[in-house]
Amino acid sequence: MNYTLSEGEYVLLTDSVVRFDGVVKIVANEVIITNKYIVCEHGTFQRRIERFPINKIQVFQGKPQLFIYQDSFSPYLDICFTNSVEKVRFPNILIPIKAKAHMQLWINALTTAVNTVHREAVMQPQHNNIRNTSFKAPCSKCGFLNDSRNSYCTKCGTSIDKNVGITGNTTRDVIYEGKDGLCPNCGKKVDSFTSYCTSCGFKIQDVSSSMSVKEFIEKYEELITIEDRIHLINSFVVPNTKEDIKEFIILASLYIDHKAYKNNSISEFGVSEKDIIEAWMAKFEQAYQKANWVFSEDSYLKKIEEIYTEKKTSLLHAKEKERKRNNKLQNMPIIIYVSILIILVALFVFWGISHIIENKSENKKDAEQIKVVEELISAGEYEEALEETDLIYDFWTQQKLVIKIQRLLKQEGKAKIPYFSIEDDTYSDIEKKFKDEGFINIKLEKVPDLITGWVHKDGEIIEVIIDGSTVYESGTYISNDVEIIIKYHTFK
Repeated sequence: MNYTLSEGEYVLLTDSVVRFDGVVKIVANEVIITNKYIVCEHGTFQRRIERFPINKIQVFQGKPQLFIYQDSFSPYLDICFTNSVEKVRFPNILIPIKAKAHMQLWINALTTAVNTVHREAVMQPQHNNIRNTSFKAPCSKCGFLNDSRNSYCTKCGTSIDKNVGITGNTTRDVIYEGKDGLCPNCGKKVDSFTSYCTSCGFKIQDVSSSMSVKEFIEKYEELITIEDRIHLINSFVVPNTKEDIKEFIILASLYIDHKAYKNNSISEFGVSEKDIIEAWMAKFEQAYQKANWVFSEDSYLKKIEEIYTEKKTSLLHAKEKERKRNNKLQNMPIIIYVSILIILVALFVFWGISHIIENKSENKKDAEQIKVVEELISAGEYEEALEETDLIYDFWTQQKLVIKIQRLLKQEGKAKIPYFSIEDDTYSDIEKKFKDEGFINIKLEKVPDLITGWVHKDGEIIEVIIDGSTVYESGTYISNDVEIIIKYHTFK
């Protein structure tokens, strides 16, 4: 990474391939945690540097607000900054236990960095509480830095205590976390939602967050899309005071409805009502962890635990039902395929058994019919034997007998009248068919009656005379030397 450390800055931890899913959405190729910044290098073609100031990480009761959570995708680390919450994931670490162990390294490094920042702030050089013409004294009312020799503030006119220096504990207007203002101790500007002054380390009092919670819910109800609501939930910072935590926990419990898991509608960005419930539950868990610190000796903690346990249990049951329902839907095609396969196998087995039984019956009938055909052949009644072969089921047995009978008929000078069509066949086609059957006395007779060829065509069949008759049946066996006359039209 092309990053130059500033004076007094040093590296605490280095990492690679880290995804940020909070307000800032990037995939960092390399990350460096120093005592001043979380530095991320990202981009494929054009490398960019993104920095997250360590002094913007929220601190509650001396502890940085760092939490490990698990959603439907993977474990992630929540880093609570003063104006946002960043989700940090590690795509290359697929095993959840290893991912959580890796996150603990981040927590250790960030905790060291936060403690260093606050320690350095508190250890800044302080002025003695004596009158000195060389320093500026902050106004106890507005915080404006006045010349120490002034008796009244040049901005608001409030009387200045000459015996109080920069680190004095004079009572002033209370500056609350959540409002832009000046530090009551040193007079330097304090950003909104800052727990400690970044200049002197003075602890800023918590604002009664009912207003921030109220503003949050009003903003939430104004939003329409699922994506915007999830983003708002993820970026909301859980308040620190007891009353505000109570209010937020009650509010969150109302929005965590396990029935949303029955709603499978997905928006164009790939999120659904279930994702909102997951976001609410993750924020609820943050509030619950903070409540364990704040309500450690309070009877209300039991009530919070009951609400948390009830919501957690109902959500787990809903997830389990959803998982089982999805498994059923996923397994449905397999069940259908297996059912169809079973039916096909059953039909095949049934057909096979039926076929075997039928074959046995047919074999028995064929044996009897073959006996009849053989008896007719022995008696020389070949034509009747040929007709009886039509009753034999087995094709190959039938064809063997037919060929045998046809050979015997030819030996006796018999031939079968072929199948032909006077309308479709030419005289040469019919002549060939008779020759193929073994007839030897075939005559072609021209009838020169055509003049124009409009009514009848040249070569068109007039009639076929077999043994002096035009009435005959194709397939019948007759003597092969009978006279066959084929008459057809031709020109004069």
